[in-house]
Parts: sequence; structure tokens; C-alpha cells
Amino acid sequence: TAGNNPTTIAIDPAGNIYTANYGSNNVSKITPAGVSSIISISVGTSYGFAVDTIGNVYITSGSNDRVTKISPAGESSTIPITIFSINGSVSDIAVDTSGNIYIVNSGSNNITKLSPNFAGIKALGGDYNEASTFTDNTVTIANISTTLQLSVLLSGAKDIIGMRSDLRAANLIPASQPYNTPAFGYAGTETIPGGIDAIPSNFVDWILVEIKTPNGVSELKKAVLLDNKGRAHDAATPTVDRIDLGTNVTAGALYNVIIRHFNHIAISTNTPITITTDNSGNNTLDFTINNNVKADNQQLTYTIPAGQIGAGNYYGLKQGNTNGDDVIDSIDRAQVRIAPEASIYSPSDLNLDGVIDGIDKTTVRTAIEVGEVIN
Repeated sequence: TAGNNPTTIAIDPAGNIYTANYGSNNVSKITPAGVSSIISISVGTSYGFAVDTIGNVYITSGSNDRVTKISPAGESSTIPITIFSINGSVSDIAVDTSGNIYIVNSGSNNITKLSPNFAGIKALGGDYNEASTFTDNTVTIANISTTLQLSVLLSGAKDIIGMRSDLRAANLIPASQPYNTPAFGYAGTETIPGGIDAIPSNFVDWILVEIKTPNGVSELKKAVLLDNKGRAHDAATPTVDRIDLGTNVTAGALYNVIIRHFNHIAISTNTPITITTDNSGNNTLDFTINNNVKADNQQLTYTIPAGQIGAGNYYGLKQGNTNGDDVIDSIDRAQVRIAPEASIYSPSDLNLDGVIDGIDKTTVRTAIEVGEVIN
């Protein structure tokens, strides 16, 4: 009486074995004595099985978006996922010792919690419904990791369109983040796996990203890399054009995003933005649009003429802040002026071409004194 193509398995407290059978679209039960039977319920493609302390078995069905409950007496009932606003594509499931049910939703990138007897629901990192009917004091589950697609330009590396990757061409971009200096005080350990040779050829440089609450509490700092189109990449996943915020953000909350570079003026979001729990690229922030920046505190980097794809003005951070403080001033001019000409990775290389030379000295001499304006 075994089913065909079993995909998941569970054992209840009495020692009964259950398998969800994809091929025969049913569930098999095998007792400790070896007696097997078929429970005629439709499970479709099941990726999760869980058993609670009293012997109820829960089975997820990703193909028809529901959870089936089988009681110790063998009675089955269906929990329609739509009732609980779970956004489809359910996969794994777990039950804690208090009877709370946790369902992994691959379709909405979050975890849903159902309290005992389904009196309440909470999408951990997502929306809340009937949230007052339960508490979270039995199990701690972190929010699903959140990502952000971030676009930033550095005016020092400006090209006709996008940015130059001269530092990469000269093998001068360090494999590890460069912001562990007194000026920035960042102790992160971000490193490109494989070293300098593994840095993609279109990468421009490292930037430092900070996520803050509206009242100024820093929730996250991390160093990431920019490609020549201004897209940010994590060092650990350089081929992915979004950065991982981990579980440091709260779904639906407001945050300011601050961008720093070692020889450009820092910028921040004009107003706090909402970041949702999502790791599929739906959180986006484009700093090349100057209106998205506090006080429009950037400079025009390049323009794509009307009638062409992507037509418009594109803005980037202002170059010239070589000592990592909050202003371009005489101190920066002096630092570049006395810097020896050399092929080196240095804040005095204002145009990020890999060489400190007369171009940098001229650039800093004509730079307009300006301070950062950040939230």
C-alpha cells in the first residue's frame, strides 16, 4: 500500500511513519508494527512535514498552496493558505512545543506563524493579521534576509556614460574593504573571495553603506562594491547586483540610507524610505536621481540625450573630500597638493584612474567647498 514517489517523511510520537507521495498524490502511514495504509488526501508537491507534541501531522503542499493536518486518529483536514494571507509557494513547515506552526513561503520570502488552533497569524518579516491573539515567547525566528538594489555614481570616475573602471584595470582595488581607518571607523571584514584577481573587470571601487532609523540609530553598516553602471554588489556575491541587508531591518519600517566614499562627499536619502522584507530585488534605491538625495547634494555626472534609451541627467557624489570628514576644504586641497605623484590606491587620486598626478591637483584646486548634508 506504499505510495509512489515519496518526497517527504515524518514520524509522530507514537512511532508512526508518514510519507507524502508526489507520484500517487496521497499520504502513506506505516505503524511501528509495519502495517501500512493510504490516507487519501491530495498533497501535490510536498516539501515539508512536521509533527506536534500530541501527534498531529502537518504537510505542506506547494502545488496547491495549502497545509493538511492529520490527527492521531487519522482524520485529515485542510488549512487553506489563502485564509491566512500566505503569499503562495509554501515549502517547509515546523511546529514548536507550544503548538505554534511556522510555514516557509518561498513565494513571498517570509515565514508565517499560525498560533495553536489557528487563532492568529503573523508573517514574520511581513504583514500582520490578528496579531493580538498570540505572542512570540516560545520560538525566536529571524526575519528572512532582505536585499536592496542600490544605484550610486562617483563623479570622480565619470565616463561618457556610467563610470570608468581604471582602478580595476590597474589591479589597485583592494580585495578587502578599505574603510577600517580612523576617518571611517568601520571594522567590517568584507573580502572578495579569490582575492584581487577575482574582482570583476567592470568594478569601480568600494563604498560604505549605512542604514539608519529616522531618529539616527544605525542598524547596519557594510562595505560593498560598485560596477561601472553604478550598481552595488556584495563582496561575497559579486555577480549579484543587489546587497544583502540581512535581518537588520524591520519589515515596513522607515530608514535613511547613507553612502560614503573615501574621497567623495557623503550623501543620504532625501526622506526616509520604506524597506520591506524581500530578497528578490523589489527594494530599489536610485541615487543617480538627484531628487532622491538630501539637499540635492550631488553633481551632474553625465547626460543621455533625449530620444535615446535612458535619456536624462545622472548625478553622482561630489569628489574632493580626501580626509573622510564632512566637507571639501583647504585641508583636502593641501593633502592632494603635497601627495607625491604615484600609481597607487589613494584618496588623493580624485579621478580614480589609479595615478596621483597633475589632473588630481588641478581638480582639487578648483573644487567648490561644500559640506555633506545627511539625515
